Amino acid sequence: MDEVKEWKQIANFYDESEHGFIDKRGFAAIPLANSKTKLAIYHQGRILKECRNEQSARNFIDKYASKKSVSQLPL
Repeated sequence: MDEVKEWKQIANFYDESEHGFIDKRGFAAIPLANSKTKLAIYHQGRILKECRNEQSARNFIDKYASKKSVSQLPL
């Protein structure tokens, strides 16, 4: 349970970041080098997908998290 609380605190800290974002469920969208819009979706130590923009990244995270319980996501 401490990990969930820690992710929520990190997400709140980076809430107004201009580039990328962190979700309270433990997902991070990290900007890719040499691109102003592309983001890599990171979760539990691995990159899940590269998305073309922020809206695409948010849609992917919502769909991925809804398919599986966040606690049951693979490592």
